[in-house]
Amino acid sequence: MKLSQQSLLSIESTIQKAVGRYIRGCEQATVTDIHMQPDQISGLLVIYNDDDEELGSVMVKEWATYEGDDFMEKAESALRNILDKMKDGGTLKKS
Repeated sequence: MKLSQQSLLSIESTIQKAVGRYIRGCEQATVTDIHMQPDQISGLLVIYNDDDEELGSVMVKEWATYEGDDFMEKAESALRNILDKMKDGGTLKKS
């Protein structure tokens, strides 16, 4: 499953907005886990915090139309690549 550039940018933007409040370099550090839940049927990626509060969501067209049995593996790989790119680019580091 190959994601379009638009989908990749939309996912990255949603992740940035979702985690932005936790990595803004404020004096009081917040520690939380961020959970990402891709859904093949709806095509939605929903991002939650530890308290199951929704931090963001984005529609990924390619996911909604993907019919393979390996959806979770493909989605995980795509998300891992996006997160690695963001980490390497400094987006996920404290300011």
